[in-house]
Amino acid sequence: VSVDSSGVQCHRGNNWHPEKHHKKKQQAWIKLHFAVNAKTGEVVANTLSSHDESDSGQVEALLAQELVA
Repeated sequence: VSVDSSGVQCHRGNNWHPEKHHKKKQQAWIKLHFAVNAKTGEVVANTLSSHDESDSGQVEALLAQELVA
């Protein structure tokens, strides 16, 4: 099993409201962590976390999902 992650930007509606009220847009990022079967390339587990969470912090949760499945 291999573990990796990718950052995903969240889109919360349109940009009209911040532009109208002259406020800075808040960019929201989350990370999708996933465990992949190294032989088949199949994603066997996944978790979501905040942008600053490390891959190593998600290994236990990913392995627990894989063992249940």
